[in-house]
Amino acid sequence: AKKGGNSVTSMIWKQLKLQGLINGRCAKEINMFFDNCAGQNKNNMVLRSLFYIVKLGIAKTVRAIFLIKGHTKNDCDRMFNILKYDYRKKNVYTPPELVTLLNAHPQVTAIPMLKTDFKNWEC
Repeated sequence: AKKGGNSVTSMIWKQLKLQGLINGRCAKEINMFFDNCAGQNKNNMVLRSLFYIVKLGIAKTVRAIFLIKGHTKNDCDRMFNILKYDYRKKNVYTPPELVTLLNAHPQVTAIPMLKTDFKNWEC
């Protein structure tokens, strides 16, 4: 996938589905943490999708929390660094092999994105 708003919004939507929030369940609050990557998460499409989540009744409140520049090494970034040490030492040739390797870590549940998971959210 590309790194733009369509890809990020598609991943957010898939996670909402996995949490059971698309078909009837309503969350009181959703907090989304973003780093300072303008192309991926400050994209108008991603920000608009947060309003859409509220409008659809998926959540009563959605917060976009942007980490301060220079202080974006959150838990997710640390975990990616730990995982890189593992997969750089292995011969990984396909996405399914990567998912299997990542899921071997006790604190990780890697969820593969299928080609059909990616949507074109632009009008």
